Amino acid sequence: MKIAIIYNKFEREYASVTYLAQQIKKAVPEAEIFTAIFHDENLLEKIIEFQPEVLFTFPLTAKSLAWYPYLAKVLFKCKILSYRVEGIIGETAADIYFHAGQENYGPHLIDCEIFWGTKQYAVISEELCRQKKLSSKKRTAVTGSLSYDLLINSHSILPEKIKKRIDSYKKENIFIFITGFHFSDYTDEDIFKAGDLINLSDPHIDEAYETLKKCRDRSIIYRQRWIDGIIDVASSNPDCLIIVKPHPVEIEQHKDGIPDKYLDSFKQYTNILYIKESCSTEELIARSALIVHYGSTCLAAAYIYGTYSILSTADDLFETIKNIPYAVIYCNIGWPSHATTPITNISNFISINKHKFSSPSRLANIDKILLDNFNFMQNELYRPSKAIIEIITDKNKMQTQDIMDSPLDMYWAYHRLHYHRYEIIINLFKNFLWAAAKIDIKGVKKIFSGLFRLKNVLWKGNMLPPTTQ
Repeated sequence: MKIAIIYNKFEREYASVTYLAQQIKKAVPEAEIFTAIFHDENLLEKIIEFQPEVLFTFPLTAKSLAWYPYLAKVLFKCKILSYRVEGIIGETAADIYFHAGQENYGPHLIDCEIFWGTKQYAVISEELCRQKKLSSKKRTAVTGSLSYDLLINSHSILPEKIKKRIDSYKKENIFIFITGFHFSDYTDEDIFKAGDLINLSDPHIDEAYETLKKCRDRSIIYRQRWIDGIIDVASSNPDCLIIVKPHPVEIEQHKDGIPDKYLDSFKQYTNILYIKESCSTEELIARSALIVHYGSTCLAAAYIYGTYSILSTADDLFETIKNIPYAVIYCNIGWPSHATTPITNISNFISINKHKFSSPSRLANIDKILLDNFNFMQNELYRPSKAIIEIITDKNKMQTQDIMDSPLDMYWAYHRLHYHRYEIIINLFKNFLWAAAKIDIKGVKKIFSGLFRLKNVLWKGNMLPPTTQ
């Protein structure tokens, strides 16, 4: 069996998909596995060369993502599995629409939508069916989070240098701050280019654009308050290690040349450990006595490992706009923390309450939150990878749908593949020559079948009217 795993954000997903690939090889030693990042400029060529039978992908939420699953399905009748990575789902119409995604594709492209928990399933699957992006709610599965599977069932995956630094402090003196202010560095153009913030066909697009610019400007102020608060805590607690873990998207922005506001601000403080390396945020939380957050999915790790949690707020920035459609804000997500305080008061709050961090009380309702959002139950075996592998490898589970049976899929397949048609044909021809040279009759037949199916899509899909939508 040939399995392709495509991921989107290296910092956030690479460890999890690598772990999944390792677990697949243990379960099915004969499986051939190919992993690639979506931004690989040779992705099209590599997919055609590999000829996958199963494609496991991140969710197709942003514009212009559906071309490569359509490529695999048109050419190789590939089973397509979408692994949803949403942790916190709001219940407003705007939130639901946002998480269902802006990309257009038909109901026979995705053969199974895989969710972390039942809450994500309940909210998103209904919307995907309504938008005709999923043929049936039966084509879904709830498995849990690969990140927590990796953390719970593996040894430490922290880089040795970071592990040694952390181990030199007592746990009661380790505080972690989780940042996530990548929106602060969005330009006006980025707001449009993101592909998942603005619906370009929305009649209120100007209103959405102005609202998002306002949110971006307030996010810049909020980030600076966090930087100032972290410095105050580090200065007031010289015996403590202050870990700062930026969001994976922030790390990628810095790699792309956007100035790193954190690095410039923290470099003179010897007890601030600013971690830009790829490592498990969840393990860092497990090793800390305190987590300070803005309303993050990472709070689940604090629940699992009994870490004291503080929600730091800025109501003066976000409270007045939290109910405005399109707003991107930082606020209470409804998950309990041990305490809440403005970020401007964080140093004073820690000084007064530091004695509580070593033995925090167990918060109410966290078992339900972990079950609803991560399919996690305390003291029970947690193996989301096992359930995912069953979906991948069992041909009787979530059988492949043929897009040729769906006019809507034919329409969108044409519009997603037409731009790449010459590159596809050239690479198919190269692989045909390679198969012919090896006298690989099966490979030659597979390429001819793919060409025939591609011809049908490019011919029939173009003939379908936009009302197919």
